[in-house]
Amino acid sequence: MFAPRPQDVAHEMVRVTKPGGKIVMGNWIPGDPTLVAQILKISSSYTPPPPEGFISPMLWGVESTIPPIPTC
Repeated sequence: MFAPRPQDVAHEMVRVTKPGGKIVMGNWIPGDPTLVAQILKISSSYTPPPPEGFISPMLWGVESTIPPIPTC
């Protein structure tokens, strides 16, 4: 979830998973009421903007932002 290139990580997870295997992840989502999500939200208002091309780790928990992963 905190990978600098999440698409590459997703491809690697698919590559190393045996045929018929499953990949299961638990990810934070934007607007999540958990303590960690609230701390991240508050702290982000005090940090500089992310570098160009940065993909927020929070987006791993938003299905519509995850591009399709080709099978290996």
